[in-house]
Amino acid sequence: MNQPHSSEESADRIAPIIEVTLMEDRAHILRRGTLKLDEGLTRIQLRNIAPVIVDKTLAVKVAGGPSEVSVVRIHVDRRRIILDQDQPDRLRQLKVEARNLREELVLLEEQKSRCERELADLEAINRHLLNQVAEDAAWGKADPAVWLASFEQLDPPQTERIEESIRLRQTIQEGHENAERLQARIEQAKSPDTQLNALLVIDLHAEHRGDYELRIEYLVPNACWRPCHRAQIISNASNKLLFSSQACVWQNTGEDWENADLVFSTDRPSLGVEPPLLDEDLLHVEPRSHVVRTGEREQTIYDTGLGRDQGRKENVVPGIDDGGETVMLKSPARVHIRSDGRPNRVPLFDFECDCELELTLIAELAPAVILRSVQTNGSQYPLLAGPVDLIRNSGFSGRAKLMYISPGEQFELGWGPEPSLRATRKEQVNEERQRMLTTWLQRRHEIDIFISNLGPNEYTVSVMERIPVSEIEQVEIKPLKKEITDGILPDEQGFLHWELALKPLDHQSVRLVYELRKQQKVVEV
Repeated sequence: MNQPHSSEESADRIAPIIEVTLMEDRAHILRRGTLKLDEGLTRIQLRNIAPVIVDKTLAVKVAGGPSEVSVVRIHVDRRRIILDQDQPDRLRQLKVEARNLREELVLLEEQKSRCERELADLEAINRHLLNQVAEDAAWGKADPAVWLASFEQLDPPQTERIEESIRLRQTIQEGHENAERLQARIEQAKSPDTQLNALLVIDLHAEHRGDYELRIEYLVPNACWRPCHRAQIISNASNKLLFSSQACVWQNTGEDWENADLVFSTDRPSLGVEPPLLDEDLLHVEPRSHVVRTGEREQTIYDTGLGRDQGRKENVVPGIDDGGETVMLKSPARVHIRSDGRPNRVPLFDFECDCELELTLIAELAPAVILRSVQTNGSQYPLLAGPVDLIRNSGFSGRAKLMYISPGEQFELGWGPEPSLRATRKEQVNEERQRMLTTWLQRRHEIDIFISNLGPNEYTVSVMERIPVSEIEQVEIKPLKKEITDGILPDEQGFLHWELALKPLDHQSVRLVYELRKQQKVVEV
């Protein structure tokens, strides 16, 4: 059998990365290049391949040229390389630095102890002079000039010792910190720095000599992306908002993505397509109880683009919410992503739209008046759930969250509190009482909201409050219209809205009163 022609080249030179498709927890790499093959067997060895490559996903295809080319064998050869050969010399140098630093710290401790002893002696002399002054004054031997000269003679050396003691303490503290850092470097230098490298070996068989197109595809872990956004109010007068959608990319695969097209996908191939297994659901018959047990619960009301996910943990990286339909987004330009595990922001698309700005107060959630904007997604792509950096005239003002927003859908953003406005909320719940000749119990709830304008400008504030909504006939919620500010009644979801105009240095209040009526057999749990 003829020996194959062998050549070892860098993968970035023979078949550079052309396109990277990023998914939630992995990346699909596409390499493409031109290859010169001789007649017969040829072995190609490509360096700088990601060592974390998933071998079973590796696919090599050779097309073009004067004849067909068959792929005989492909495999990945992983090697661990020692980066620094002079580890022992560096370790000895670090140990010498640590020993010299320890000796220097010992000398500094001795100087500090001597300085503190001298300072203690000076303080003892100072106390002795004070006692002598008191004794002379008691015997009527007052001599202020002598006293002043004695204290002035003690003041310079005492001040000098105090300053020297402070300087020595700071120097010793810095020395201990340097010693800890040196010890960490010594522990790190005890084992040689190594790096895992991979070599992709491809055996090809060509019938005729010529130029062929090489195509390599594979999957790699240690790569992910998450959507992020940036919103900027261009001008408060015209109420224009510039919204930019971006992708935050992390990758530590062992190979750099240089000048590559990035495609961001919300596909989740790891979930599979098999339906879940069904478990038995047993039904039990229980006698009907004459006691109705009720309890208050929070119900999140989702509306068009204005939903909030309150149950998600902050310490867990959230997945990608695509609304149930796979979305493919492509970067407008080629980018360079290094394999260092650091975040990289890649712009996707942006749009400019009109927005409605208003000041909103929901005192039950937060006693602050929040600037709120409502705008429409004016792009042809959906806005994926993720954080939003908020930019105002003064610069970065905070960060908000965004749920999935489809094209043409309205959504809202909160821009933080207005510093000139203050708000407080007080709630009073009276004891339950029962009227004569009835089985119903009543309980009165009173809510008072106070708003103050401490600034020189006039503001219009939208105040929102709520009352509970009963789901059973044994419990009734009755708002007292005569005692509610402006006689406003709640909607079907229990929300009440007021519009307040606050002049400079003005203050106003809102009052809400309702009664909760329930039958005696209703027990709150």
